[in-house]
Amino acid sequence: MKYTVSELKGMARKNRQQFHKELYREMKKSGELEEHLNSAAESTYEALKDYEGKLMKQGGYTKQQAEDTAWEVLRSEWLLLPPDEEEEEPERPL
Repeated sequence: MKYTVSELKGMARKNRQQFHKELYREMKKSGELEEHLNSAAESTYEALKDYEGKLMKQGGYTKQQAEDTAWEVLRSEWLLLPPDEEEEEPERPL
């Protein structure tokens, strides 16, 4: 496995702080933040483990290739959410 649940939780926390500031503040205030981050990390960990296993069983994938492919496919499902439009950094002129 490429990452631990703890590492995934840290990634989710940074993602929410940087790209989902309002969601982060609301969940922290309501006391739901840690449960949300744990759920995102654990769901991602289990999905990665399952998908990596399937890729390895199919054959044609090394362990590293299976890990990398699973990460690319699944990381944005629960863990690294795309930025909210209003949270994105403004484009800078060239």
